[in-house]
Amino acid sequence: MSIVVTLLAFAARGWTAFLNVFSTRSAVEFERFKLTQLPYRPDPRITMEPAPAIFNVALLHEDAVSTDPADCEERFTSLVRDGRFADAWELLSPDCQVSWGEKARFIEEMRLRQAANIVDSTVREVRILPTWTDELSSKTYREVAELLVDYRLQHNAREVVVQKSVHVVNIRGGWKSLCYPT
Repeated sequence: MSIVVTLLAFAARGWTAFLNVFSTRSAVEFERFKLTQLPYRPDPRITMEPAPAIFNVALLHEDAVSTDPADCEERFTSLVRDGRFADAWELLSPDCQVSWGEKARFIEEMRLRQAANIVDSTVREVRILPTWTDELSSKTYREVAELLVDYRLQHNAREVVVQKSVHVVNIRGGWKSLCYPT
């Protein structure tokens, strides 16, 4: 009888393992963790003091800060489309600005690139990544938004939609575009 019970237990475990291949456990098993409250008991030995002041951090101009990664990319695209390259320069990450060398070089190349005639951009999907390494610059960034973007381009007499994955980085609480020289 114990052999039969052992075989049934083994078969049940095998069946469960087989079913787990085709289902996600996170939605079922981890739902209880969202509902469980953790007890909070402050340690009397810990004193709550304000954080120290931050030094040597340049304030960003309010217009240059975007709190939504999708808004940052769509705004960058619209500025380039409208020929407002100096304003688009302000939406670049600091290391991108360094890679261009000077604003005049960025403006000139953007004028040449505008031959593609950008009509509009629509962000389809936003995914926040804790870290990401850019293949072009070999730099690793923290707090990166990966965007799936549809760019509508005017090509001769017709419009073409090009889908591209782009990244924007969080710099001091605001999103900045990555656009390197080619």
